[in-house]
Amino acid sequence: MKEFESTLNETIQLEEILNHAPIGIAKVSLDGVWISINTKLCQILGYSAEELHQLTFQEITHPNDLEPDLALVRQAIEGSIDSYRIEKRFIHKSGHLIWVNSIISLVKKTNNRPSYFVVVVEDISGRKTTQTELKIENNFINLAIHSSLAGIYVYNIHKGINDFISNGYTSITGYTLDDLNGFLSEEFALLFHDDDREAVFKHIGEVINAVDDSYFEIEYRFKNKAGDWIWCLSRDKVFSRDENNQPESFIGTFIDITRIKNLEAELKAQARIDYLTDLDNRLSLNEKFNQEFNRSKRYKRPLSLLMIDVDNFKDINDTYGHCIGDEILVLLATKMKKIARDSDTVARYGGDEFIVILPEITYDQALIFARRIRDEFAQSSCQLIQEKQKKIGLHPTISVGVSSLSLTEPSSVDTLMKSADDALYKAKEAGRNKVK
Repeated sequence: MKEFESTLNETIQLEEILNHAPIGIAKVSLDGVWISINTKLCQILGYSAEELHQLTFQEITHPNDLEPDLALVRQAIEGSIDSYRIEKRFIHKSGHLIWVNSIISLVKKTNNRPSYFVVVVEDISGRKTTQTELKIENNFINLAIHSSLAGIYVYNIHKGINDFISNGYTSITGYTLDDLNGFLSEEFALLFHDDDREAVFKHIGEVINAVDDSYFEIEYRFKNKAGDWIWCLSRDKVFSRDENNQPESFIGTFIDITRIKNLEAELKAQARIDYLTDLDNRLSLNEKFNQEFNRSKRYKRPLSLLMIDVDNFKDINDTYGHCIGDEILVLLATKMKKIARDSDTVARYGGDEFIVILPEITYDQALIFARRIRDEFAQSSCQLIQEKQKKIGLHPTISVGVSSLSLTEPSSVDTLMKSADDALYKAKEAGRNKVK
């Protein structure tokens, strides 16, 4: 009898936790009928639980999103996959569309036969309408499709322990409930990254001091049981209050967004790098040029600029083909990076034009730098053409315009750039393969 009462109490507690979870959770039959639905999912879809029991997920899924979802359902039932994540649109009871991020996991019977699906639904409509880089965000979510199910936890503020964690939490972090509750508070604090720890505790303070049951969201790095740092997205709210309306515990969701963060960093880096030469692109150049210019003006330090152009580049492409033309550009980029210092910026300005920013370099020093690039490139480009063509029709060379910041006369980024451009034009007029 006591074992039955314990099981019943545990079931009631679990049901209460699910109904307070800040994301939608449901049990769905293999043919799409909603079997059980938590409170949050009803709020997201606009239907009562009784109304949803009469519907299938197919009936309230946007027609354009239905077939990709069903294809994944079939794969799960056939045993190709155990779970999947999909971004799709539901049709709200009022008729408007709701974007959701759904995580679906197949539950099997003891004989390994499919039984039903557990569905976790997050409303991302706000994110869809407010984010400016919608394409990038979509890619993030699609590439995160193999992430584990979201973790759910209940933290007891008075006891300083977790009353509950889901299997998803353990799957993400590697920690069991006993592991977490075995940590001293100081030890547990060290699981948060040094750079994020203060923000995490501030976030917890906002949650437990909230006058209502609002949700609070934070991204931070957490050390898993294997000792690796993972990026997490947590959404938390007060779960229970005492007779004085003071919070006793809070509930949260825990999602591993490491792959999303890594991709975000990679895309951010790619947005600043030229795809062919692996140099800074024009966007990155403009930012660095402004920084170096302002620093040089402020501290009255030298600053020089090289504008470099491959001579007769169109003729090179027409004579040898665009593949060798690309190799010429890569060769020039390689030479410049080899000669440049770590503090210099080498960038592809566009087409066959390049710019080199030289902090702490005087005009005379910049001329020496430019002539070295010109001479080494001329020698190497000749060798490249001989290796590829066995003969030389055109000898690839470069022209270079050099300008330096005047510390005594008014100047700007634009005037310094124009000076280098004018000098480059003079180098071209002088017969090319010149430094002016």
